[in-house]
Amino acid sequence: MDPEIGRLVESIRVDRTSGASAFVKKCIEVFQVALTTTRTGTADQLTEELWDVGRSLIRSRPAFSSVINSVLFLLNELDNLDVSNGRDSLMNHLTSFSHELMKEYTISKETTARNASKLLEGVKSVLVHSYSGTVKEAILLAAVSPRVYCTESRPGFEGRRLAYELSSLEYDCTVITEASVAHHLSEVEMVLVGGDCVFEDGSIVNKMGTKMIAILSKRDEKPFYVACDSWKILSESARLLHVLEEGDPSEVIDSTIHENLKGRNLYYDVTEAELISGIATEFGLISPTEVSRYVRETGATAIHLLSSLP
Repeated sequence: MDPEIGRLVESIRVDRTSGASAFVKKCIEVFQVALTTTRTGTADQLTEELWDVGRSLIRSRPAFSSVINSVLFLLNELDNLDVSNGRDSLMNHLTSFSHELMKEYTISKETTARNASKLLEGVKSVLVHSYSGTVKEAILLAAVSPRVYCTESRPGFEGRRLAYELSSLEYDCTVITEASVAHHLSEVEMVLVGGDCVFEDGSIVNKMGTKMIAILSKRDEKPFYVACDSWKILSESARLLHVLEEGDPSEVIDSTIHENLKGRNLYYDVTEAELISGIATEFGLISPTEVSRYVRETGATAIHLLSSLP
C-alpha cells in the first residue's frame, strides 16, 4: 500500500474527535489519493488495489457506518464497472464518481440539519449528548436559540467541546454530567442527539450513555429525537461488518494501582427503536419503523467484502 494511503488510513483509525462527516471526507480522499498515486498497469490490478484500500478503511473504524457505507458505495460502483474498458477509463470514472459522491453527502448532511432544526421550533430548552456536527448545525439554524444542556460525554468530553463552540457563538449552554441527566430532564423540553449508525430495525448506535438518556426521556415523557442522514443507515448485510468499539481502559482507570483493578471503556451503545420519537433525515422526519425504506442496498459488494475480511 502507498505510504500516503497508509498514513491517511492510520489517521482515521486513531481519530477520536472527528464525526461522521470528517470520516466520509477522509474515506473518499483516500480513494482519490489511491487513484492519483497508483502504479498499477492494468484495470484488474487497479481493481485489486482499490479493494485492498477499502478493506483497510473498514478495518480502521468498523464502528462507523459512515466509513462502511462510503467505502461500500465506492466499491459497489467499482464492482459494476467493465474492466475491459481499460485502466484509464476505470480511473476517470471513479474519480468523477468520488467527487459526485462527496457532493451528494454534503447535500444530505445539510438537508438533514435543516430538517432537524424544525424540531426546535418553539423549543426553549434542549438536551444534547456528545458531539454531533448535524445537531450543532440544527441548533444554529433554529429560528429561536434554545437553551442547550450538554452532557460532558466522558471520557473524551466531546460534549464539552460542543458547549464551548456554541457558547462562543453566544448560546446559553449548561454542561452537565451524564449521571445528572435524570435530574436535569425536568428542565428541558426535548432531547436531540446525533447518531454514528442506524440499523434497519430503527435502532441507533451513538456515544455511550445515549440509551440511558433515551430510557429516562421515555420515563419522563420527553421527546427523544435523532438527527441522522441516510448515509448512516446500514443494510442488514453491511451490518455484519459493524463492530462496537471499546476504548483504552486507561482513559477511565489507572490499572497500574493494583493488578486486580480493571477498567472497561465502551465507546458506544445501541438505543432500541421503541425509545426513539423520530429520526430527522434528508427525507424529513421519519419514524424508526420507516428506516428500512431508506436503505441504500450495496448489493454484491457487501458479500464480496464480507468474504474477504479476516
